[in-house]
Amino acid sequence: MTKRAAVQISGKQLALERAAELSQRLKNAQTKPHLAIVLVGDNPASEQYVKMKQKQAEAIGIATTLVRIQAECQQSVIHATVTELANDPNIHGILIQLPLPQHVNTQEILDLVPAAKDIDGISSASLDALEHHTSQFLPAVAKGVLSLIQSIDAHLQGKKAVVIGNSKYTGHPIGMLLKHHGAEVTFCDEFTPDILSIAREADILVSAVGKPQFVTKEYVKEGAIVIDVGTSVQPETGKIVGDCDYESVSEVARAVTPVPGGVGPMTIISLLEQTATAWENSQKSLN
Repeated sequence: MTKRAAVQISGKQLALERAAELSQRLKNAQTKPHLAIVLVGDNPASEQYVKMKQKQAEAIGIATTLVRIQAECQQSVIHATVTELANDPNIHGILIQLPLPQHVNTQEILDLVPAAKDIDGISSASLDALEHHTSQFLPAVAKGVLSLIQSIDAHLQGKKAVVIGNSKYTGHPIGMLLKHHGAEVTFCDEFTPDILSIAREADILVSAVGKPQFVTKEYVKEGAIVIDVGTSVQPETGKIVGDCDYESVSEVARAVTPVPGGVGPMTIISLLEQTATAWENSQKSLN
């Protein structure tokens, strides 16, 4: 008997399509949207992510400014920098590259970004707006995950969704966004009793726990859509892997995202789409 082969949901391909649409949208612009990225310290992974964001932005027609701050700096230095960007009319979107150093109060810094420029959608005001279905900008990871799911199944009403990992900036916003689109959402984590049976009920299974190959085919309902948000580095190989054992999950799932090439590219294009919207909003306010 031939093994089932899941559809690979290529975030890379979907992001390329969306990037082409966004380039077209900005083609005749007299000025460019301008994204400021604040990078504190020299975390190698953060450096890589920022380079990818800048490269994609510039290819589309969005200007970027990278603001570097030393890891050892005082909270007040970051505070002053973000406040200056918040008050600069030539900056349309602000991204605080996470994680920030441990001595920094992350939420306090995120909350300095005004709603009109919060293109990552994770300030307290933006997260609260998500809860109440009044978001100006969605959390970019959640927006990307929704797009990936809808590329396979546009109708989420009444579908059972399970989100493994209920973190403030990732798992919880994903679940809330799926709820707003009509899914019945259950949150759990790696320590939830009977997680296997809970996960196996899901029409849509999202894993965001950051544990390599945590989700195997035993977690997956036949024909489910599986979105792998987790990224980890295998110490022995240096390879980036996801939460899912891709090969085994593919035997039973209807569709599954790869790592890398799944959620990551869609998060970046979501950030850039929201930067363009922030810029468009600022232009309207000038007229």
